[in-house]
Amino acid sequence: MQYERRLTVEKTKPLQNVKLNQILGFETDQKDIDRAQEEARKLNMNVIGLYHSHPEAAAEMSPLDEKEALRWDVEIILSVRNYGDRSYWHLKAWTPNEDRTKFLPDSITVVEDEAPT
Repeated sequence: MQYERRLTVEKTKPLQNVKLNQILGFETDQKDIDRAQEEARKLNMNVIGLYHSHPEAAAEMSPLDEKEALRWDVEIILSVRNYGDRSYWHLKAWTPNEDRTKFLPDSITVVEDEAPT
């Protein structure tokens, strides 16, 4: 029997990029992650992963992404590419294999809720 796991994202929290050269990557401050986890606990929720964008690049895991993301259940990467006056995006989820040595592509479904009135 194969186990199918379903992760649900109910809330997101943007974190600041503290990397000195932000063109070369994204880096979070551990204190910001700790605060996000504390906020989640207060809401009886769990932090299951991180998301970030790859401007003008594919939504593939880089070696740095893999190293930084192994402690999470999911890493979501948004690829955004501009072609003239049009932008295209591709969203991809990555989850670690059983022994947490590498990430594998996973399915992701985006559900848009109605905005609160």
